[in-house]
Amino acid sequence: MKLINIILIALTLAMCLSCEKNERMLYDENYNALNFIMPGIEGKEADSLYINFMFYPDEKVIDTLRVQVRLLGMPNSATRYYKVAPVESGTTATLGEHYELKEKYELPADTTRTWLEVYINRDESLQDSTYRIQLQFESTDDFVEGLDEFKSFIVNITDNLDTPPPFWEANYLHYKAGAYHSLKCKKFIEIAKVDSPNWYPEQTAALDEYVKETRIWFNENPTYDEDGNRLYFQY
Repeated sequence: MKLINIILIALTLAMCLSCEKNERMLYDENYNALNFIMPGIEGKEADSLYINFMFYPDEKVIDTLRVQVRLLGMPNSATRYYKVAPVESGTTATLGEHYELKEKYELPADTTRTWLEVYINRDESLQDSTYRIQLQFESTDDFVEGLDEFKSFIVNITDNLDTPPPFWEANYLHYKAGAYHSLKCKKFIEIAKVDSPNWYPEQTAALDEYVKETRIWFNENPTYDEDGNRLYFQY
């Protein structure tokens, strides 16, 4: 029991210190840091953090990921510069092969927000795997470390349908189509004219029609997985 009490006290102290640190950052006029505006905050959409070249034309070989950056501190009349770098433990993609970063980025004078741009390459290896990039701010002469929960972000990049794109579960297709398979997803994309990873039909009722058409297609066109099992588009 004593051990449990000690652990609870330690956790409480850690939380208090974190809160004090964040409050100090928010209200210290001499403090200058940057944080990312993450999905779900201020209307930012999550599809910017998932890039799948399967949804792009074949000729598109580079995509630009844009993530909004917000200043914690006071605007300045001079242009200031910041840097980002990959977090080794959270990154499987290779810099220079899968993505490109600038040596430094700028926060324009008299502004509190800007956009970080990361260039994503359509490397052939994306056809077989999904890679992860975790980027975070580095301290510079202009900026120090920001709020812990918003100082880094993660983007997954791929060029295949081996795992369900976000729209699959968002539209409850895991309940309507049965076990996921890339061939099921590919056919549904074709029939519904899905044009983005976070696709939603313009009219809700249209989803049921797309599901019905896809189900009929698989019933009339026997299709098999890599183990010889027939695929059906149904739960």
